Amino acid sequence: MKDWDIQINYGIKTGFNEAFIIDGEKRKELIEQDPKSEDIIRPLLRGRDIKRYGYEFADLYLITTFPSLKINIEKYPTVKQHLLSFGYNRLKQTGEQGARKKTNNQWFETQDTIAYWDD
Repeated sequence: MKDWDIQINYGIKTGFNEAFIIDGEKRKELIEQDPKSEDIIRPLLRGRDIKRYGYEFADLYLITTFPSLKINIEKYPTVKQHLLSFGYNRLKQTGEQGARKKTNNQWFETQDTIAYWDD
């Protein structure tokens, strides 16, 4: 990995991976329903996917609603519906029991700003 031209960052904290990390089938479904969804769904490599001389893609994708992107979720209705299918109370970031940790972020955003999102 030292020979790769990459920078390794801390990672992404969604606060609720079950909602924000999707498989290839769900990705395809969301994009078929609304092609704009592809703009905010990116391939995901986890630490366990990295091998000695490469990686094994697990067909997982991340819904990249990072606060630093200032996304208007109304422009992505199928992604919004997908997230809401897990329940607004579970996604809100109030720190209440059953919700994600308290932040100033909106309910559909990941927990951390992820300024290095494009990496």
